[in-house]
Amino acid sequence: MNFWQKILSVAAVTAVFPGCFALQANAAGKETERKPAGYAVIVSEAVSADPEWNAAAEALEKRHGENFSVRKFVWKEKPSEVTAALSEFQPRYAGFVARPEEAGRDFVASVHQMMRRLDEDPYTDAIWGILTGFEASDAVRMTQWKPTVISKAAGGTSIPLEFFDSGIWYDEGKQGHYVVKESGKAPEDRTDGPADSTAKLVEAIDGTQLMVTSGHATEKDWQPGYSYRNGCFRSKNGELFGVPLEGERIPVKSENPKIWLASGNCLIGHISDRDCMALAMIHSAHVDMMVGYTVPTWFGFMGWGIQDYYFEQAGRFTLAEAFFANNQALTHKLDQLVPGLPALMNKDADGSGKIGLPPEMRDVFMTQMKAGMTLRGLMFDRDVVALYGDPAWENALAEREYGWTQTLESKAAEDGKTLWTLTITPNEDAFKLTNGNGSQRGGRPIFVFLPERVKNVQLLRGTELDPVVADDFILVPQSEALNGTEVRTVEFLAD
Repeated sequence: MNFWQKILSVAAVTAVFPGCFALQANAAGKETERKPAGYAVIVSEAVSADPEWNAAAEALEKRHGENFSVRKFVWKEKPSEVTAALSEFQPRYAGFVARPEEAGRDFVASVHQMMRRLDEDPYTDAIWGILTGFEASDAVRMTQWKPTVISKAAGGTSIPLEFFDSGIWYDEGKQGHYVVKESGKAPEDRTDGPADSTAKLVEAIDGTQLMVTSGHATEKDWQPGYSYRNGCFRSKNGELFGVPLEGERIPVKSENPKIWLASGNCLIGHISDRDCMALAMIHSAHVDMMVGYTVPTWFGFMGWGIQDYYFEQAGRFTLAEAFFANNQALTHKLDQLVPGLPALMNKDADGSGKIGLPPEMRDVFMTQMKAGMTLRGLMFDRDVVALYGDPAWENALAEREYGWTQTLESKAAEDGKTLWTLTITPNEDAFKLTNGNGSQRGGRPIFVFLPERVKNVQLLRGTELDPVVADDFILVPQSEALNGTEVRTVEFLAD
């Protein structure tokens, strides 16, 4: 049994983490074990032929072979060559092992697009991550994670420290301002911080489990002082270091595993060459999972919105699951603005953009484009944020109370079908954010992973909520129908 795994019974399913195995009653009332979920290890021929890099692929296979059905897929010129085989396998997770020279911006976009094409719906079909590093040993290290409850956080931007046991963040917009939380105490707002936060941020990185950043950045640097003069962070030859306004540069050497969530940084997730920030963070700061933009960011839905799932629903999602959920929320919002657009975009297999809009869609598209920046921003953010690390790493925050409760029940029905019931019980402040720092925050749909893939869905209750029941998740958009404290139910039959 893995860290988050729950046993599903005929009575109730309250877990939302996608467990590897589960039990369900058959028509005779006898519990039967479901098949293990799939984990796809995806590599290029070059990786497979390189003993050092292939060691990361082998480590993934060994790590997940006990709990998952693991299969390796090898591509020659581009990852999309294995799309048909992946579609047949239908994995729950997909780990892409890639050398730095393979893992650039185009690779990230191609993975996003490919992972939406494993079935007919427009949504992503597996929780994925890219394992890479300055050296092959970094990618191997990414497979050696331990189940972790994230309790210590640091930031170069505002984060909700009340969700953690301890932590500290430095204000990117106000010199000398920071907030600190000691174990067992409430966060303390202070203004006696240093004029240059560089050294303190180096200190915070070493030992924290989670680093959250914003501010100006490129592939080569990060500037934590957004609106005032401050030092910066740079990379060189796989090493990350702080460069204060005065004095010698300060190397970042950290031995503890950590996540780096670059919610608001431009370009910092782009592996442009071997001498870049992302690889240095992985190599010398011991970052085992990172989320970052591969382009300049201006809209922010994908970068900041992950916090709506990872922080605001603490304990409910791992970071990879929050990344996945937020991207499905983006796809759903696109489909709300221009019905059918995400499905049409999925048909643009080569990314050429040559697939034309039918007349009825074109009119809606142009109306939305003229109405504001939302449609343009969603399309911009869709495929440009990378997740580096093993997508199966169990690394949620400690569980806490949310603005609503949700339970998922399953029981056997006639003709071999399963009856699924999602119950949502909101309170008066159900969808109010604790910390709304960033851009494009709030409004995310309720999201629940299904513990097994379903098909032939027949919705019985909850049509007024306009839910999306995909083959492996349920998405319920925030709407007037969810307002108030009345219990809401989505019920459906599926094979």
